[in-house]
Amino acid sequence: DVTVYSNIINGKGYYNYIVYDLMKESPSSYVYRVSSLAIVDDVVTETKLAVEYETYDGPDYGSDSHL
Repeated sequence: DVTVYSNIINGKGYYNYIVYDLMKESPSSYVYRVSSLAIVDDVVTETKLAVEYETYDGPDYGSDSHL
């Protein structure tokens, strides 16, 4: 998901994107990230807002946990 905000500051464009992403880090873990991407004068900067690590393991997540 991407949310776009745009403003004009001193006659120049300023764009700010809020980006959410989910990445698989290993077979049993994922990383959720929220970042802000700002574009000012054709320069992109990223600010990390939040990171969450989720690990799926144990008996509830095993291949035969439904038995």
